[in-house]
Amino acid sequence: MQISSQALEILKNREELRLTAYQDSAGVWTIGYGCTTYENGAKVKAGDKITEAKAVQLLGYHVGKAVATVNGAVTATLNQGQFDALVSFTYNVGGPAFQGSTLRELVNKDPSDLIVIQTEFRRWVYVTVNGKKVKSAGLVNRREEEIAMYRGGKKS
Repeated sequence: MQISSQALEILKNREELRLTAYQDSAGVWTIGYGCTTYENGAKVKAGDKITEAKAVQLLGYHVGKAVATVNGAVTATLNQGQFDALVSFTYNVGGPAFQGSTLRELVNKDPSDLIVIQTEFRRWVYVTVNGKKVKSAGLVNRREEEIAMYRGGKKS
C-alpha cells in the first residue's frame, strides 16, 4: 500500500515546515517536515539550513521509509485509514520502534480491535527531557489525530 494524498497533507501540516534546524520537544535537532536525519544517515545539527525543495525531498524519503516499514511489518489486511495512521505513527517514532511495538503486534492480531489499538496509540505520548519521561501535549494531539485516521475519521 501507499500513503494517501490526504494523509500526506495532514502529516505535512502536523510537522510544520522549518528550513533552519531547531530542537524539538525532546531536544533533538530537526529540520524540514520533522526530519532528524538526511538521506545519507547524517544527523541534523545546529545551524543546518535547507531549501523548501530539499524539505519536500527529505519528506518523501522518510515517508517512503515509513511506508516500507509498515508494509513489511504488518501482516494483517488494512484499510487506507488504518495504513495512513500507522505510516504517520512510524514517521514520528521511527521504523525500529514501530517494528518492536505492541501496537504492531495488536494490529497484526486483529486490526479491527479499535479499543485495544487506540489505547496502545495513546501510550506513545512521552518524550525524554533531561533524562526524564515527560508527557507531550503535541504527541497527545498527534495520537488522537492518528486514532481518528485509523478509525476512518470517527472520533473515539
